Amino acid sequence: LQMGDVTNDGRVLAGDVSIANAGIPCPNCPDARRDVTGDNRILAGDVSTINARIPSAAVPKPTGHECCP
Repeated sequence: LQMGDVTNDGRVLAGDVSIANAGIPCPNCPDARRDVTGDNRILAGDVSTINARIPSAAVPKPTGHECCP
């Protein structure tokens, strides 16, 4: 799982930023895919963190890794 990979496709691209941005502001959202800062809030800082990782190459997930629904 890559930080900022909101779409869970193994890459961080503009679509991930768009999805995270659509959740702003959310003061109490424990959404691990969009809350990349880990503060249970989806704010501009989360989107900025994701945006800084664009573009990223696909990263294989470890064996047995389960992710977000």
